[in-house]
Amino acid sequence: MRRNLATLLRRLGRGDQEPQTAGMYVVLTVVLHLSQLVNPPWPMFQPLAGWWFPVLLLGVAAMFTRRKAPTLSALWMTLFALLLLGQGSIGGYFLLFEAVFSIYLLASEPVRRWTLIILCVLTLLTAGYVWSLTSSASEAVLVVFVAGFILFTPMLWAQNVRTAQELAESESARATAVGAAAANREELLVAEHRAQSVEERTALAREMHDVLSARLSSIALLSAALLERDSVATQENLRIPLDSIRSESVAGLEEMTAMVRMLHAGKSSILRADLSGLTELIQSFQAAGQHISLESAINFGAAQVPEAIQTAIYRTVRELLVNHAKHAPGTPLTLELFHRAQVLVIRAQNPLLTTALPHTSITGAGSGLQNIRARTQMFDGYFACGGDTEFWVRCEFPIKANAVKPPTEPTAQEVDGHL
Repeated sequence: MRRNLATLLRRLGRGDQEPQTAGMYVVLTVVLHLSQLVNPPWPMFQPLAGWWFPVLLLGVAAMFTRRKAPTLSALWMTLFALLLLGQGSIGGYFLLFEAVFSIYLLASEPVRRWTLIILCVLTLLTAGYVWSLTSSASEAVLVVFVAGFILFTPMLWAQNVRTAQELAESESARATAVGAAAANREELLVAEHRAQSVEERTALAREMHDVLSARLSSIALLSAALLERDSVATQENLRIPLDSIRSESVAGLEEMTAMVRMLHAGKSSILRADLSGLTELIQSFQAAGQHISLESAINFGAAQVPEAIQTAIYRTVRELLVNHAKHAPGTPLTLELFHRAQVLVIRAQNPLLTTALPHTSITGAGSGLQNIRARTQMFDGYFACGGDTEFWVRCEFPIKANAVKPPTEPTAQEVDGHL
């Protein structure tokens, strides 16, 4: 209740809220009439003296149109103010007050300037007329003070309200400009950070290319030199692994070169892979002596799989093949690829080694399965692995967004030797 009263008083003090101001004028005029605080009516308006209330309502009604037509609204209120004064109602002074207030609050600059001129002329003419009738300077000065209170006080009040509104709009525009400048500054910093990151990655890739390309080139050249020897060329068990080593080193060198070009061009599609290359990838590991069988219900050449998903599947299969070659060489690996409800499923299974073999001492970074899990989670897929006598891995990649299966924690224990 107290808060509502404070809000009402604040709006009345501002004077730019039409309903509250109109209601206040009606109430004040009614109170004045009930208190018999009225002026004698002008002779020509004597028959209309009892109709002051409808005239008052018509006069305050013009306040509700002042925002669309402030000049016409002020003229309307001035006309009815004179009519109320002629009827002897002091409410006419309220309407005169509001007419001037509306002009200086809402009208254009030329209208306000001409209004000031007219008010000054009327005040001087009225003071001169009273002086000529009464020959009293005090009466003339009194007219000037009364006119100043009725006509010039609302002018100053409206100017203060208008200035406050303009300051508020200016502050709002300033705050908006500051916010826009901050946003632009943030975008600039983000762009600079991205450019710096791209430059750093490009430099890192170039360094990696310079360091590793020499080693891969040496591997390719040495393996090619060995293949030229008659003692190796006639032995298939040596020639096939060496040929695979040469092919893998040349492919790695090409991929590194493509990566550097990708970073320079800003396009990641250069290193994309597709499902049609899975057969060749598996054959390269089979040629190196791995026992791999592929069971697929997917036509790799015609599979309608997004490009990013194809790349993820290709690299997942390659990670599984490398993982098997490092940790369980000589054991048969079964790969299965099939569709299930808009999800492409990859399953790998091989027997666990019960004893360490001499050729199983190859070590890696220990992040093979972690990379596979991160890749499936990147596409909101599913990953699980485990095993007792046989190690298995299951990956699911949703092909469509509406068939995404949320990632869950593996239900089987992961085998430490495959992490």
